[in-house]
Amino acid sequence: PPQIDGIQVLFVEKDAPATAISIGYPYDLQRRHPDYWPMLLANHWFGEHRTFYGRLMNAMRVDRGLNYGDYSYIESYRQGHRTRYALPNILRRGQFFSIWIRPVEAANSHFALRQALRELTRLALQGIPEKDFATAKRHLLNYSKLWNQGLQQRLGMAMDDALTGTDVYISRIE
Repeated sequence: PPQIDGIQVLFVEKDAPATAISIGYPYDLQRRHPDYWPMLLANHWFGEHRTFYGRLMNAMRVDRGLNYGDYSYIESYRQGHRTRYALPNILRRGQFFSIWIRPVEAANSHFALRQALRELTRLALQGIPEKDFATAKRHLLNYSKLWNQGLQQRLGMAMDDALTGTDVYISRIE
């Protein structure tokens, strides 16, 4: 696809009581890059899928009651059938960062988008607050153990490690 120049927005209007917001951008960050691991920690603090730990979920759902789910991703995300955790073997040559905000009442969609962008800008400019850093790291160390609970997950992650040329993914988090 052609290189994206500047900010591009696509609005799809539907006759529905709620809306979904997806924002993001492509980037070259791969698992073998040294910045991947700090980005993984930042994403975990910011808005990992289906957790109430993330900043997005707390700022948008808990504090403001805007919607059900507020998540961020540093890789293409596909959810397993009976789990909230990402499926292995969804590797790409080019990844992208994305935020999902859904469902949002149509009347609140503009505010929800602005709130998500505000939180993202804040993370980009200020990083993880110092008071939250150690807790975020410890939480990620413990939470990541859930990502490879079953044999299928462990095998899938080992295949991902072989394809990306990285050490064992879960142990690299430590």
